[in-house]
Amino acid sequence: MKNLLIVASPKKNGISRFILSILDRQEDSEIIFPYELNIQACTGCEACFAKKNCILNDDMTKVYKKIEAADTITVISPIYFFGFPAPLKALIDRTQVYWHHPLGKKKKGLALMIGEMPNVFFIPYYEKIWKYIFHNWGIENFKLKVFGSTKTKNDIDKTEVKKLNDWLKES
Repeated sequence: MKNLLIVASPKKNGISRFILSILDRQEDSEIIFPYELNIQACTGCEACFAKKNCILNDDMTKVYKKIEAADTITVISPIYFFGFPAPLKALIDRTQVYWHHPLGKKKKGLALMIGEMPNVFFIPYYEKIWKYIFHNWGIENFKLKVFGSTKTKNDIDKTEVKKLNDWLKES
């Protein structure tokens, strides 16, 4: 089983990397750090409507291959002003190609979002947005966990992270 993990925080010692350390990663896991990649913003040119690829030439070429090859995709992201960090947003926007050319719906997904505020009122928004993002990536079966009121690594429930990871590994 190929596992793709996307860690959207720029902090190498932050809570997102701490969550990554809790996950039971198998040998066939790949990790993407959007802050370390050169991903241009989508220009909305819609060239991907006619072709099954984006005309922009950057690190997304490798990311597309990893998304397509993955059986499971986990995204770990801090919440920045109730949304995603800009590099993750650029990556997500560039997967518009899959809206026009859908992937098969065989993957499983897990979205783990971390915020200092409780964010309880935004959970329906996050559920809807991840539904559409994951749909684009060939995922219909997914779970979302928002870790609100999280200021330190001690605020993360390790048992819950492990349970979500176990769910992801189930066939």
